[in-house]
Amino acid sequence: MPKISVIIPVYNVKEYLPKCLDSVLSQTLEDIEVICINDGSTDNSGEILQNYANKDKRLKIINQSNQGISSARNAGLKMVKSDYVMFVDSDDYVAADMAEKLYNRMIKENPDVVICSAKCVNQLPKDASPDIIEWQSWLQPWFDEYVKPTGVYDVPKNIKDEFISVVWNKLYKTSYIKKYNIEFPVGLIEEDEYWLWAYMIHCQKYAFINERLYFYIQRSGSIMTTRQKNDKVLDILEIERRIYELVNKYADIRDYQEILADWYIKTIEEILEYHKPKDTKELMQRFANYKEKNSSEKLKKFYKVTENKIRGSIK
Repeated sequence: MPKISVIIPVYNVKEYLPKCLDSVLSQTLEDIEVICINDGSTDNSGEILQNYANKDKRLKIINQSNQGISSARNAGLKMVKSDYVMFVDSDDYVAADMAEKLYNRMIKENPDVVICSAKCVNQLPKDASPDIIEWQSWLQPWFDEYVKPTGVYDVPKNIKDEFISVVWNKLYKTSYIKKYNIEFPVGLIEEDEYWLWAYMIHCQKYAFINERLYFYIQRSGSIMTTRQKNDKVLDILEIERRIYELVNKYADIRDYQEILADWYIKTIEEILEYHKPKDTKELMQRFANYKEKNSSEKLKKFYKVTENKIRGSIK
């Protein structure tokens, strides 16, 4: 049985895929399985995968029609044979010793999850739009906000304040994923945030390695880039709703109510300021439904303020 399963969803990344696969297959920890999900690619990404699989039996391919990154990752999770799982996006790459360092820390300390630092690699074109350039400028500082000395830490209740809301710089226990049937939400953006909550709500300890072992490629057309102006931005509110229900199922919601209310308020503010949705009626309806679940007084007050602000802008 391999020590780690590496799940890589693939969709139209022919320019980046070879470097990604080379970095994963050349890991110093050789006892790994690499599960690549070809999510209906229309370029030659599928051929690239097959060429690599022909040379390295550790690489397994799942071919499916285009269903999105969540469906692809879920398909990969069903194939896992190891005790530990890590995710890599197919346009990124990793340090040669990432798997080994995360695995050794997991075995030595037995935390619930192991996390490492990440490095942003700017490959945006010179003529990238101003909003994308602005986004690029704050991404590495955002990653660095979560950096801490190498060690073992308690998992706090405010998960979003402690971890980058991505799944790819971490090593997880397969047993947790199977026990709680943790899956990515299909058809929604911000899928990583939900999955992290679904996993971390069951955790007590995490280990952090203060080394940049994961290299995130900043490029036009990537999911994290395009979602800045995504017409599915209200999906974020659905993710927040599902997180509330998740916490309510597995923990004492009273311990999390204000934390979740604060993040919902921040989400509404961000959507209105940066995304400027056309359908504010739908936004307020989702907000109203959420505050019926979360009885935070702060949330109720902010709802009234937001409602009056939207009415004023319409006039």
